Amino acid sequence: MGRENTAQTNISAYEQALASILALSELMLALAQESAWMSLIEVEDERRVLMGRLTDLAQLAEKDDELRMELIRERLQAILDLNTRIIDLGHHACQGLSQEIRKITGGQNVRQAYLSNTL
Repeated sequence: MGRENTAQTNISAYEQALASILALSELMLALAQESAWMSLIEVEDERRVLMGRLTDLAQLAEKDDELRMELIRERLQAILDLNTRIIDLGHHACQGLSQEIRKITGGQNVRQAYLSNTL
């Protein structure tokens, strides 16, 4: 469960960084339209820092995707293993029921033969 939370956190941080970069880019456009070049430079510096962080977050998100896929594979394999065990138990139970039915049927046949001979 810890690995899942880490994957979600890294992807969430990645998505948040992307949203922040987009917002800063929109602000930069507005500043450029107002010819506020000094303010634009300050925002560009902030955006550059986030873009550098985005690369790190992207690498973490990719690793976490692999972890998430491995977790999915592990869970699917566990489900398949459980299904195999369930099927085996089902077959065993069916064999037991078949034996019980044979005993009952055999017992009924013996009873009918006994009753036929005594009447």
